[in-house]
Amino acid sequence: MSVKDGLPRKRTGRPQTIPHGPRIQLGVIVSANLKDRIQKRAETNGTSMSQEAEHIILQGLAVVDLVESFRKALKLK
Repeated sequence: MSVKDGLPRKRTGRPQTIPHGPRIQLGVIVSANLKDRIQKRAETNGTSMSQEAEHIILQGLAVVDLVESFRKALKLK
């Protein structure tokens, strides 16, 4: 950042984000209906579609992990 007239110059462009660890790109092909649902949720929550999709995937995996732990506790297959 350069200084002009004793004041720091304001940054322009896209704001920088702080990553929560290493991030990689994942390409996914989905139906138009699912894309619309993710887009509506993202708009409602004020997030990007990518962030919303990641959140939905994490929630789904948490449910799968929970069901698996119940199955193990009950000794079911």
